[in-house]
Amino acid sequence: MCSGANGVARFGGAHFDVSIMTDDVEVIVIPSSGDHFAMPRQPPQPSPFLAPLCAAALGLAACFGGGSHPPGQCGLVMDAGMGGPAYFDIHDDLLFPGTRSVFAEPVRFGVCPPGYDYPAVSGVAVTAPGGAALEATWHRDLSGAVAVDFTTAELGEHAVSVTYAPDPATGQPPTTFSTTVVTARDHGGAARLGLPLRCAELHRTEPGTWICDEQVIRGGAMVGALDVGWDAGWRYAVDGASLWGATRQGEVARWLDTGAGPLLGVNRLSASELTGPVSAVVGSGDEVLVRSSGRLDRYVMPADGGPARAAGWLAIPGTGTVAWNGGRELLVAEAEGSVFVGRVCAYRLEGDAIVASAAPCEMAQAAGASSGEMWGNRGNDEGLDLYRAEDGGIAHVAWVRGPGDLTALYSRYPGESGFLYFPLSYPRRKAYAIFPVIVAPGTAALDAFDLHGGYRGARRDFVWTDMTTDAGTTTEVIFR
Repeated sequence: MCSGANGVARFGGAHFDVSIMTDDVEVIVIPSSGDHFAMPRQPPQPSPFLAPLCAAALGLAACFGGGSHPPGQCGLVMDAGMGGPAYFDIHDDLLFPGTRSVFAEPVRFGVCPPGYDYPAVSGVAVTAPGGAALEATWHRDLSGAVAVDFTTAELGEHAVSVTYAPDPATGQPPTTFSTTVVTARDHGGAARLGLPLRCAELHRTEPGTWICDEQVIRGGAMVGALDVGWDAGWRYAVDGASLWGATRQGEVARWLDTGAGPLLGVNRLSASELTGPVSAVVGSGDEVLVRSSGRLDRYVMPADGGPARAAGWLAIPGTGTVAWNGGRELLVAEAEGSVFVGRVCAYRLEGDAIVASAAPCEMAQAAGASSGEMWGNRGNDEGLDLYRAEDGGIAHVAWVRGPGDLTALYSRYPGESGFLYFPLSYPRRKAYAIFPVIVAPGTAALDAFDLHGGYRGARRDFVWTDMTTDAGTTTEVIFR
């Protein structure tokens, strides 16, 4: 006979935790992937099933004869899940403020011998990001998993805890487990607009004209095209009514939106020094910064058509995005050796020179930039830090937590869009574009936009996706 044996056995490909006792000839089987489950106690009786079960558990569960059955591991935690933050409710929907139900961390306890009860939920608690205690209840779903129910009006990280009380006879104290639950801001009702073309790159000028790749769209109709010939390597940026563009073929250009007809080309120069693909273009006033492979170039291109000229350059490793708001300070994303090892460094403009700051760089992979600020992932947590060039160095502005997708997919969609994107698209989940945003000084949160089509990109003020119609694939714009 087997007595007091604990271990692991597999039958028909299934994986079980096994406890075998002979005082009452009780066999307890607990599925490894779920909460504890004990088979009902049976009267002692010989069983042909017991011998092969013991044999299957050899090496993992020892079989011995006789003995008593003290509490032992009864009430002790054997498995408490992964401990990661939760972003979805019990229905696999993204969490937004409101009345929500979320699963607690799955907890499995050591096997309890006959006469002892398994730990039971004795209380739940939810703390909002602002520190307020929220009213909370709990229930079990059909699988027996514990779900916590609460109502919140806040964005961000909530602390959800569940306390389990063991059988008092075991002498074990109650144990509390906490889960971080993150709510995002829902933009499902954001205004949307259809454009007649499928757009790989999309920009919008301040007067409201759309530039879809090289096509100019105003009032829902195409009104012309940019004079860029057949070169498909242009990258663009908008500043007010101006559109800036640069290409690896060695040209930098500026157009002006006059509010009627095609955009007016006001300046162009040859920039044969540009090397490799252009990864970022940022314009402000009469100046434009162009980031290409291994360098950063600055040009002055007056809107009145006055002479354009190069105004400084600097060798900077790799490629990446640029955060600049038109002042004298800026941040540049650098990569050394690999796109997966990056840093964010501060620079300043002095006359016709681009000068590196004496301040140390931040070891972070850039994940988008806009208006002089840059998001970066330091690689040691599931979140992003926001940096700003300030007082000759780099100021840390805020941090936001995000799912693993947030740190895994941004490198596939570099920071030319200005913000991080990641889809939460699984068989039972809607697809979202999610962005970190500042909601209060020093405080960041996540903005979520549900997608009706395939994600294409994002700017500071809008997101665009593919939209399938009877006429073919066009573009849907979601305003932020």
